[in-house]
Amino acid sequence: MCSSDLVPVAFFPGTTGQLYKQFALTIACAVSISLFNALTLTPTLSALLLRHEEQVKRGFWGAVNRTIEWARTTYHGSLDTIFRYRYAIIALFVVALGLTGFLFKATPTGFTPDEDQGYVIVTLQAPEGTSLSATQAITSRVEAIIKQRPEVRAVFDVVGFGFTGNGSNHATMFVRFSDWRDRPGYQHSVQAILYDLYPKFASIAEAQVFAFAPPAIQGVGNFGGYQFELEDTGALGLDALTGSAYRIIGAANQDPALRSVFTTFRNDSPQLVVDIDREKAKSLGVPLTNIADTLQIDLGSLYVNDFDYLNRAWRVYVQAEAPYRSLVGNLDNIYVHSSSGAIMPLSTLLNAHLDKSPPVITHYNLFRSIEINGQPDPWPGPG
Repeated sequence: MCSSDLVPVAFFPGTTGQLYKQFALTIACAVSISLFNALTLTPTLSALLLRHEEQVKRGFWGAVNRTIEWARTTYHGSLDTIFRYRYAIIALFVVALGLTGFLFKATPTGFTPDEDQGYVIVTLQAPEGTSLSATQAITSRVEAIIKQRPEVRAVFDVVGFGFTGNGSNHATMFVRFSDWRDRPGYQHSVQAILYDLYPKFASIAEAQVFAFAPPAIQGVGNFGGYQFELEDTGALGLDALTGSAYRIIGAANQDPALRSVFTTFRNDSPQLVVDIDREKAKSLGVPLTNIADTLQIDLGSLYVNDFDYLNRAWRVYVQAEAPYRSLVGNLDNIYVHSSSGAIMPLSTLLNAHLDKSPPVITHYNLFRSIEINGQPDPWPGPG
């Protein structure tokens, strides 16, 4: 019955399954072995032990019986000695209790404490609007700092990628260390390396750089440490939510029990807001689809077709070159056709202006939210 309850737990999906899989299978296997022993070996052993027969004094079993008898006699004889030194034994017991209390306070007590898995994850976030080439230059500086550690074996950079959103100002780095036997001692552990990298990353003023150990359970979060969701349950707006988040982060970074508390949420991403003057476009006979297609092709991109070359399939996209779509003034050089075939500048049908807004808005429990990540200080452990 116990196995029938535990085995299905090992197939639970999501976080629950990851947490209870090993526990469920271990207990199920232990119960199965115990059941086999109880139904087969235990009755036979009981019959042998309860059967009255004269003790064997020769051969192998004779030696076994003499050893058991010697252990029994020695134990009985030691009781008087132990009782005479009972105060010393009580003192040793108290010392053992004190050692147990020390280990309880010093050992990380989190439900899933971070482990040294042989690599760490470094996230980089430059200010919104930073170009890809500038982010690449900052990434090279971070990589040079990381490679100063002798434990580093390889560094893999992905510029433009972030766990909480992609963009030209994001970068993610995977740092692999040498084998555990080649870096013995706490000074070469992941925790010691992270402690050494934090102040060096803080000296980079052009971007926020944080290093994290991977999650102890794969699939439970993107980083090790903790994740906090700040919800806008009162519908106060993104400005109020952002201000609350930064106040929490500032207070958390002052707490010695926490470190590297941050959020990747930004409310200042430069955006080009384009409003189509529908009445004017209708009066000039310009279909709205023509305006939308022109904006997509020149400022965005449009898939055309595929072609084969060198045993590979290649996709064809149409898009204006970067110098002709990087400024608001470039709209004056983009033209659109009316229904009658006339050509006019696209800027005459648009109202364009620059604004700032978050590139990604996340929700948690149906409320707008901001995710805050951080690391607990391992000494004392979280719990």
